[in-house]
Amino acid sequence: MAAARRQGYKWPTVCEMQATCTVCHLIVTSELHSLGPIEGRERDGLLSLLRRYPDRAPGEVRLACQAVVLGDVTVTKRGVTGPSPLARCEEQ
Repeated sequence: MAAARRQGYKWPTVCEMQATCTVCHLIVTSELHSLGPIEGRERDGLLSLLRRYPDRAPGEVRLACQAVVLGDVTVTKRGVTGPSPLARCEEQ
């Protein structure tokens, strides 16, 4: 989520990276190995969330606010909005 925000994306969240709301959860669609291990707050937050995704392999559902990106990874998340053209102009 932090990496997406640095690029100007708006990622849905309620608890602002505390791993309590699970609104930021995502589905990893490729390169699962490019995320760090599930630990601490993320593990605790995922316990109840995973009941909604019984068909997903371990590690496919992650909390964007806690997942550590180690390399290229592709995810899906409903509600993410892209950077606005104005934001891109301001960076240049």
